[in-house]
Amino acid sequence: DLHTSANVDVPFLERLHHHVGDVRVLTWQGGTGPFTVQDAGDVTGPWSNVATTSDRTTSQPAQAARRFFRVLGK
Repeated sequence: DLHTSANVDVPFLERLHHHVGDVRVLTWQGGTGPFTVQDAGDVTGPWSNVATTSDRTTSQPAQAARRFFRVLGK
């Protein structure tokens, strides 16, 4: 979930930028891994798992269509 709460340590998406080769790099802070990264064409979903990682960063291929990302922690 991409918002924070005073009582819960959840991942917070920190940065999204493009790299050479049309790769999106997502970086986040907080939360406890492993993390599941999800994307969707609309902010209301449906959401699809695109990566699982213990790191707080992942690279995803850039797509022509608009994409929304969220990070779920353990």
